[in-house]
Amino acid sequence: MYGAVGNAAEVANWKSFYTSNGLVGITNATPVQIDLAAWGDTVGLALENGVRPLKGQVVNLLEDAAEEQAIFSASLSSQYVGVTGIASLPDHYL
Repeated sequence: MYGAVGNAAEVANWKSFYTSNGLVGITNATPVQIDLAAWGDTVGLALENGVRPLKGQVVNLLEDAAEEQAIFSASLSSQYVGVTGIASLPDHYL
């Protein structure tokens, strides 16, 4: 169902929806707010549906943040992965 995170058609569908229906709690949302909401919903659905590698990268980032090893200025794909070889349950997910 999801080929790429942030697929342009998916984001466009959400933008159309929010442009027509507005954003909850925001009167007269700006185009930037609508863009951010559309992108956020697309990413949220990708995470909910287990799209890889995004889900694993997010899990890694959250684990790194808990261990105070996350690099918040770096992309998800360049985050530290604290495991070599095969990941086990307590290790980072790939």
